[in-house]
Amino acid sequence: MRSLVERFVIRIQTIMTEEQKNLENSDKTVKKVVRAKDKLRRQVSRGRAYVQSTYNNTLVTVTDTNGEVLAWSSAGHLGFKGPKKATPYAATQIVRDLTQKIQPYGLRELFIFVRG
Repeated sequence: MRSLVERFVIRIQTIMTEEQKNLENSDKTVKKVVRAKDKLRRQVSRGRAYVQSTYNNTLVTVTDTNGEVLAWSSAGHLGFKGPKKATPYAATQIVRDLTQKIQPYGLRELFIFVRG
């Protein structure tokens, strides 16, 4: 009779050979992963930033010169609630979020319109 250790070693060896067979089979059927192309964004050299600041919220919208919205953000959109939406810190977070969103457009010149 085989001891418990011998049976355990034999079991491990059979498992390892099965895994090797599976690896050999998987090598033959490797599929190519094709990554979708990144969305091409048009390049905009000039834009407008509309800042609307109220007692309850701050909203910033960035458009091109024709008025088509490129990106927008607000304090409520970033998760600020209640009176925290109208703080200067929330406004800095809005601008940080917008700069990340409009970077692919390559804006060089931005006209700022403030309301409120």
